[in-house]
Amino acid sequence: VGGDHAMDVDVSYILGGTKAGGNGQLYINGKALGGLTSTASAPAASACDDPVFIGGRGANGEAWSIDGDICEILLFDRGLSEEETAAVNAYLSEKWGIAIASSLNLEGEILVDGEPLRPFSEEITTYRWTVDKGTTEIPQVTANFNLQSEVRQATSIPGTATVTAGEAGRQKTFTIEIAELDVDVMDLKQPQVEQVEVTGGFWKEKLDLFRTTTVKHVLDNLEKSGTLQNFDNVANGTSVSTRTCPWNDGLLFETIRGASDFLRVQRDPAIEAQIDGYIDRIYAASLKSDTGYLSTAAMRDKPGLYFDETGNAREYHDAYNFGCMSEAAVHYYKATKGSEASLRLLFVTTRFAEFIVDNYGYGEKADGSPKINMVPSHEGPEEMLLKLYMLYRDEPALKAKIEGYHPDYPLDIDENEYADLVKFWIENRGVYEGRVNGTSYGTYAQDHAVYYEQTEGTGHAVRANLFYTGMTAAGREFGNLNYISAAKTLYDHISERQMYVTGGVGVSGAEEAYGPDYDLPNTGYCETCAQVAMGFFSGYLGLTFGESKYADTVEKYMYNGVLGCAGEDGKSFYYVQPLTAINPSRWEWIDYTPCCPPMFLKFYSEMPTYFYSYTDTEIYVNQFASSRLKLDGLTLVQESEMPWGGSSTLRVEGGRYHPAYPHSRLG
Repeated sequence: VGGDHAMDVDVSYILGGTKAGGNGQLYINGKALGGLTSTASAPAASACDDPVFIGGRGANGEAWSIDGDICEILLFDRGLSEEETAAVNAYLSEKWGIAIASSLNLEGEILVDGEPLRPFSEEITTYRWTVDKGTTEIPQVTANFNLQSEVRQATSIPGTATVTAGEAGRQKTFTIEIAELDVDVMDLKQPQVEQVEVTGGFWKEKLDLFRTTTVKHVLDNLEKSGTLQNFDNVANGTSVSTRTCPWNDGLLFETIRGASDFLRVQRDPAIEAQIDGYIDRIYAASLKSDTGYLSTAAMRDKPGLYFDETGNAREYHDAYNFGCMSEAAVHYYKATKGSEASLRLLFVTTRFAEFIVDNYGYGEKADGSPKINMVPSHEGPEEMLLKLYMLYRDEPALKAKIEGYHPDYPLDIDENEYADLVKFWIENRGVYEGRVNGTSYGTYAQDHAVYYEQTEGTGHAVRANLFYTGMTAAGREFGNLNYISAAKTLYDHISERQMYVTGGVGVSGAEEAYGPDYDLPNTGYCETCAQVAMGFFSGYLGLTFGESKYADTVEKYMYNGVLGCAGEDGKSFYYVQPLTAINPSRWEWIDYTPCCPPMFLKFYSEMPTYFYSYTDTEIYVNQFASSRLKLDGLTLVQESEMPWGGSSTLRVEGGRYHPAYPHSRLG
């Protein structure tokens, strides 16, 4: 729970655990690590005579024991309350001289240059604050607590500030590490999809195939497998068996997002009519939800329970489904220029968003109780909700229209609450206080540590790379250098130690996870979705720093790590892409987890925007492909032989940019 916990040599620990019904909690030295949930509320009778391993575990009939001493074991015939657990910990602490975590009941916050450190918890004693490269003014730390506190400022950059708070005999010291970025932040702009026209060659042929064939193929098969039937079930109050997974809601929305970006380049009335019909069915389902929550599998199996309350949010993917819905709504609105169907989808999405921000994240609910600590069990919503925030921030008239869209469900939208929830989701990984049942997703979902303590690719590679993508996108949008620094550290480690020459990531088939450094066998797993997400991550970092290495990585995915997913026909796929082919035959469709085709479409429908980036005075040519970039007062025309030849030419038309200002990556 909460990831692996290293034990120091020659140090004593108090390890504890409680279980009451289906809920469990684990502790080290009195500190809660996170909860476990189980459908088994009592031991199975058939297992009561099985051996119990103390200080080890059974595996293939063997016991793997700790290399140490066990001094005392206490067993109870029921799950202890929090108060009873604390009393047992105190008894063992005094008897064996082992310090345990104790709460000072601190109320207040630590601030750096007037901005609060978040999340603040007594359980987190080390924080990080990052400043721009070349910063000479040392950030000033202040503290505002209900108990006496003393602040010692950093004296240099990098440096360390400390805050000691408490009362006589009971104090805690918090460390704030001041760090400096080692590169300049450039903050380049990314063109919109409709600003880049792919004019010929390899990529026009491929993108035309994906637009005309793959989109239709994926939408049709999602419908055939029962994905839309799930929404009909909610609308009709019925339950009809389908062959779908709980995350199929999200896969449908991801496909709509991919289709939308293709529609922004070339409208397709037939595809729009198909999507509009789907939205009508989704809208009907939403109107049957009293709260606005809409995730069909959880509503079927766990009615009235949300996210961690279901006992298995990792399975139900309801936060992920919401995130995918959010970005689909934003992209479809832009593609159809505010069609009625797009407004309906925005209304459905916003109802769901309002339910979440009213009950989860920072602050208090309407009744004055604390909001619930919930982070997505499958990352992605961090970047996806950010798009909804930006849309309403930039289009207040649209926000007003959605607020009054349905007379029975008036909305009061504050897009800043969406921004705050995005920050909460990034900042509260590894923070279990306030979680339902103390839930922790551990390393599998990058929930083993706070974000700035994560320095290498860990856990499920798709989840990980989508988390890093959201952290980078939010860092750019909010100017948060702490996010950006953490993202850069992760990218550097992954690209140098955990990535194949094709860009493949996620070596382990066990939980589709990252493996140890340099563990890159030819048979490594390399799920397509993980590569797509790493492409998104690399693209955002390229916009942030303007360094060509990020464009190099995106190019790997364009030609290798993602492209290999689809066959020449545009409607057959690989789920995994190891260097050594395991099964040379692609599948046209699978009902269980057909997640790669929707992610594939998201990547390639957006891919032309990766070709270029720009500032007010400069253009960066990141990829070589025959295309035309249209900016205000300027057109940049590129003719390229790639990938069959190495020659590319550039021609600048228009007078706003001087022709000497384009920058081209050497590749």
